[in-house]
Amino acid sequence: MTSPNDGETLGGMDLQARRPRQMVIVAHEFVPGAPQELLEWAKREEIPDIIFVRHPLFPEDGGRSTIVRWIDGKEVSSRRGPIEPRHYVLRYLLHAILTVFWLLATLRPGGWIVAVDPLNCTAAAFARLLHPTARLIFYVIDFVPTGRFGVHILDAIYRSADMFATRASDVVWNLTGRMAEGRTQLGLPDRYRDKQIVVPIGTRANSLLIREPNVRQPVIGFIGHIRPNQGVELLLKAVAQIHAERPQVSALIIGDGPLMDAMRLLADEAGLNGAVEFTGLITERQDWEQRLAGCLLGVAPYEPDPASLTYYADPTKPKDYLGLGLPVLITDVPEIAGRIEDAGAGTIVEYEQESLVRGIERYLDDPALLEESRKSAIELASRFSWDSIFSRAIEESWARAEGADRQSGQAIS
Repeated sequence: MTSPNDGETLGGMDLQARRPRQMVIVAHEFVPGAPQELLEWAKREEIPDIIFVRHPLFPEDGGRSTIVRWIDGKEVSSRRGPIEPRHYVLRYLLHAILTVFWLLATLRPGGWIVAVDPLNCTAAAFARLLHPTARLIFYVIDFVPTGRFGVHILDAIYRSADMFATRASDVVWNLTGRMAEGRTQLGLPDRYRDKQIVVPIGTRANSLLIREPNVRQPVIGFIGHIRPNQGVELLLKAVAQIHAERPQVSALIIGDGPLMDAMRLLADEAGLNGAVEFTGLITERQDWEQRLAGCLLGVAPYEPDPASLTYYADPTKPKDYLGLGLPVLITDVPEIAGRIEDAGAGTIVEYEQESLVRGIERYLDDPALLEESRKSAIELASRFSWDSIFSRAIEESWARAEGADRQSGQAIS
């Protein structure tokens, strides 16, 4: 499987700045992420007609589904869905209906649809029946072959929708190569393998926020969802052990989730009063970047589980750390872990307290290693710029669509 970051040519062809004339992005959104980055990239690339369809992921997010359109860089229209049902079945059904309706109303011949998640891609595939010249990209942010929801009927629906979206789309953007391997395990025929390409999570390297490491005030940083399998409990226990001998060491926990109250209680019981800060959810990127940039290290201690979303995905947390020049301590769960260690931008640790303690203390005790790892983190982050990732993804998608057209006798728009 080819990654948009590999090499300077594609199949011997020099990369040319070819861009679609219209791009429609359809996504469910909790906090701004890859779909929003794609929208900003499209604006920077001056794609003439850009449409962003946003559905709220959870009813408690507030607001309703929206569609916003930009023509030649100027916002020309914005609409909202009529209601936002609280029952998840009714909510997602309405999202699918709105996606079909809005695409039928706005899609131009030859337009490109980038549909994030199987539901949006399935809805877009039906809308494309009346726009056969449109291109459909299935952008897969999370995928797991089994146990996605822990409910048999929901898992079966999810797998069926993912398989349908993979078959119905022109190109599939996977975050990692493991996603394609997972579909093969589920029985997807090999003829669909070539349309799947790797489009990893990118970074926003912010040179204005990158700071020299402050060993005298070492803060161990974590950002993410406070939920099981993320290793927050492990981090707190490790920091408590270190703090007992090095009282200057503290932790910064940015995020919220179902385990927040339990983690606050654990911090109190571990004697970390004043040595750990829970900020809660910070929605503005510049605000959480400012806080995280002051840390010594970034920690991503995912619980090992080969059936987890993290195993198949490309989590944003490590890339956020790299973009701020923070060396990363990470368990060997996501694909990116090996690349971080190989680049000298961090260290793989075991999912156990003593291993994490040793990893943190190694950087505390070796300022030269800390500085070298910081430089390596910045350099590695530069290889994952969103502009490079999306430019190459579009070019490769175009080439693969052209190849499929030549086989079918069609011409690409």
